[in-house]
Amino acid sequence: MRIIFVRHGESEGNIQGKISGREDYPLSITGVRQAESLKKFFSKQMVAVTHLYSSPLTRAVQTAKILSGVWGIQIKTEPGLQEYDMGQLSGVDKASLKEKIPETSKFQKGSNHFDQPQNLLGIETSSEARKRVHSTMGIFFYRHYDSDVILCISHGGILQRFVEEVLGTKRMWKIKIKNTAIFDFELQNTIQDVNNKEASRDNIIINKINLFNYDLHLLTN
Repeated sequence: MRIIFVRHGESEGNIQGKISGREDYPLSITGVRQAESLKKFFSKQMVAVTHLYSSPLTRAVQTAKILSGVWGIQIKTEPGLQEYDMGQLSGVDKASLKEKIPETSKFQKGSNHFDQPQNLLGIETSSEARKRVHSTMGIFFYRHYDSDVILCISHGGILQRFVEEVLGTKRMWKIKIKNTAIFDFELQNTIQDVNNKEASRDNIIINKINLFNYDLHLLTN
């Protein structure tokens, strides 16, 4: 199964310096141009996407709609691709965060990262996000075969967890992901392997990274 993850184009929330979370911002004018540049990239690469999934948030769906023109395929919304639920922090200016919501200092773990089980701000924790990502990847594996090419439009925060899940690492990695950056993986379907143990007993599972945080198409903007 080939699975390609893409962050949405620049949103109005990105421009305004907001903690977006699940606040539903549309694409900015620049964001639309970024998505158009990515569409041209996919067209030139002749990537034969067979299934297109998007987070239900507007900025992701708008990006998916622009890209869907390459293949003329239907967009399926997948809740598991949504950004972190940032609870009370959603829509708050990053610059004035501690002034508006002082208690954030209790939960902040480094720049723009908040994690505390059952915290009072309603923020989705990293462990909760990882479980969601693991479940979503399981859905993709059950639905699809090795011959399928899946494109998923998602968000910068949760994409870090998807990359960790694909790479099979228990460590958390902070990755600066630009708008419309691409992560392109080829993964052997381990669920099918389990169901066909005899056929796969002597096979080595080989996965492949085609692109990792690729954003050179933005140079055409």
